[in-house]
Amino acid sequence: MKCLVAASFILLLSLFTANALAQNAPPTGGAPPYGDYKEHLPGLEDPWYPRPKWGFNPRRFGPAPEPSILMKGLLAPSANDRTETAQFVRRFDTGLIKLLPREVFDWRTYNTKKQINVRGGGAYFSFFYRSHEYGYGSDLELDHNLLSVGFAGADYGFLTNLGDVSLNNLPDDDPRVAFMKSYQTARNDPDARCEFKRFSAGVEIDGAMYKRSLPVEVNSTYLLRSITYGRSDLLVAFRVTRQAPDGSVILAWRILQEFRRPGFEKVLYVNQPDNKCPIK
Repeated sequence: MKCLVAASFILLLSLFTANALAQNAPPTGGAPPYGDYKEHLPGLEDPWYPRPKWGFNPRRFGPAPEPSILMKGLLAPSANDRTETAQFVRRFDTGLIKLLPREVFDWRTYNTKKQINVRGGGAYFSFFYRSHEYGYGSDLELDHNLLSVGFAGADYGFLTNLGDVSLNNLPDDDPRVAFMKSYQTARNDPDARCEFKRFSAGVEIDGAMYKRSLPVEVNSTYLLRSITYGRSDLLVAFRVTRQAPDGSVILAWRILQEFRRPGFEKVLYVNQPDNKCPIK
């Protein structure tokens, strides 16, 4: 009798567990894309799976966000910098940061004297995490007077220099803004790496140059599209307000748009021909 009761209990428990797992299982009907289930993107022939409520939230696993303006330490803008941008940084989607030249402060890479206890030497910034800490999908780097994007795996992006344009008055009809907003992110690893190479060389569209790296120009406003797979896809405008004698730069920034988190489709490539990276 005891054996029969125990067997019945085990059977009921297994049925309950199977039902619970079925309720929480990801959607079926085909192989999901790599990374995470995606929301459906209008205009795409093949569907991207909807993100479940229990889905991965990358912000939970990143560094703690910094204040919109640091007030002390090597990474803090000066009092004059803060005063000059006080009105602008009142918005929730703005901030003021200082980037240190990597060749001077990234002691792990350049074997220089350790002056700051931040991975990457304060040369990087993630607008998604609001942090200088390198290793969590950084969006921007300062190295040898160059501003760059795209640093690990298949992550990539591009910049363009708008010139002396106010961050408060970015024209919506500017073709450079339109291109940055309408650009379609690569959806598989080969295409992403091809785009990285293409923008590393530079892409000219209607007289505007889009590159992975551009030189620092004080009093210039830049547009940045940064694509970090599994984390974020951002369009950011920032302005170089000042450059210090040690090469560090002060940037006022503003988030223009946050796109759906990018991921890869599950695609099998066999004898894949060379991708010529058409303009998107």
